[in-house]
Amino acid sequence: MKQLFFLILLFTFSFFGYGQQPIKFYEGSQEEIFDEAAKTGKSILIFYGQPKEFSFRLFLDQLVAEQEFAKQLFQKYLLVSITVDNVEMSQKLSNLTFLKPYTVSLISTDGHLLYQMRGPFSIESFKKSIETIGNDGQNFHRWSGNAEVNQDELPIDDLFRYAKALYKAGLDYNFLESKIFNLADHSFLQSAKGIESILLFSHNLTDDRIRYLLDSWQQIDKTEADWEFINRRLEALTTDAFIQLKIANPKSNYEDSLVRFYERIEFADLIYGVSQYKMRYFGLVEKNQDVYFQSVVELLSGGSNLVTIPQKYEWLNEIADDCDNQEILQNAIQITHEMVNEDNRVEYQAILTKLFVKAGFFPDADHAMNILEELNQKQHVYSDTEVEIMRKQLEESVLKYKKQAKNNSGK
Repeated sequence: MKQLFFLILLFTFSFFGYGQQPIKFYEGSQEEIFDEAAKTGKSILIFYGQPKEFSFRLFLDQLVAEQEFAKQLFQKYLLVSITVDNVEMSQKLSNLTFLKPYTVSLISTDGHLLYQMRGPFSIESFKKSIETIGNDGQNFHRWSGNAEVNQDELPIDDLFRYAKALYKAGLDYNFLESKIFNLADHSFLQSAKGIESILLFSHNLTDDRIRYLLDSWQQIDKTEADWEFINRRLEALTTDAFIQLKIANPKSNYEDSLVRFYERIEFADLIYGVSQYKMRYFGLVEKNQDVYFQSVVELLSGGSNLVTIPQKYEWLNEIADDCDNQEILQNAIQITHEMVNEDNRVEYQAILTKLFVKAGFFPDADHAMNILEELNQKQHVYSDTEVEIMRKQLEESVLKYKKQAKNNSGK
């Protein structure tokens, strides 16, 4: 049976950080880790993820780049990295749920879950969450104990924080819905926490609470609103609703109505909202690849603040693997070049190589492959075998192209 095993992973500059001081994770068995935590009084901060996962490597690189913050983590917590292996799991960890693509969990010296975040998330979001945990009693263990034992006495603000934290952790939070809305009064619903609570527990735009939210939108105090959370939840609900409209009336064009709706609720990123609608409809419903990929390119070129780097990486890889439209391929090449200029990661050179091959730019593909091989000597993202396979695939693509060109010229 696959179990969890603590490892020391002394990441060097070649794995992440590119020459900066690496993070040192504690070495020892599970029992030794808990003994060390008890002796030092430090809670245990667990990083769970696979080294091949791009978003996890990116997060660790960003963490290392924040050298002062990383130093503070090392001083305050016992840092541990977990991988999957065939060994016995400590009973103290049997209540933890580790989720892909990566999870960061904070547990107490006696094994209680204090906080958890499921990736991918930005380093800024992680820093904010860690600062929140530092506030007295703001953790899962306190919230869960009070919610189960003294639920009538737990303030609605704490119930809301608990539900939102569970949502961010990838864990079930729906059991708190009735407790929160039984306590919710007019002042709470007219606050930023009220907005977020309604969005957290609503599943479609026809929900009565959503209608209340929209009718009251201009009067609600949004001073302390978490706009990233609000915008992402609004986009998900709105996209679902307009896709259902489009499915029911496929000949109708709802983009103008969608824009007007987003303007009404002061949605911060129209490009993101409209593009997500088009991508999901044409990608999943109508299955029109050209329109889908064109919508991806429009989104990636539009400067949206809601698009994350892991999303860019995933979508550009998808274009490199599945798109044959030359205009879209060339736009994707330009976008990838911009990412390289900001952070020359070996993974981006892998995307460039595939894009150049698809576009028939073989000298450029060979150049990108050479850079990939050079960078990989420092960053160690791909194994020697994986690099050899990439090089062989490139050579085979060149030979195939030359053979086709020769056949065409002979006709």
